[in-house]
Amino acid sequence: MIQKCNRKTRRKLKFSKELLVVDSTKIIVGIGQLPWAPLKGTRAGVKLNVAFHPSVGQPHRVIQSTGNHHDFRSSEELFDAAIINVADRAYAKCKRFDEYV
Repeated sequence: MIQKCNRKTRRKLKFSKELLVVDSTKIIVGIGQLPWAPLKGTRAGVKLNVAFHPSVGQPHRVIQSTGNHHDFRSSEELFDAAIINVADRAYAKCKRFDEYV
């Protein structure tokens, strides 16, 4: 993301830490294929919450769940205090803003 900015903007930003991109995806199939992960009715699903290092090009952490809970619950395990975390609003909560330094 920083590399797409012009030189003047990059110098002003001067990020001292790397970025960690956090997002999730849900894979939904028929209940017969994943009987251990019931979602709703005749469907089953798996949700993958991924923390991705764009500079390395590899995942930092991956958490698998059945997809029945909100993304915010798995955010504590994905986020890293030593890295700037970039996530959508599903991983945010107003109480968490008080924890930021």
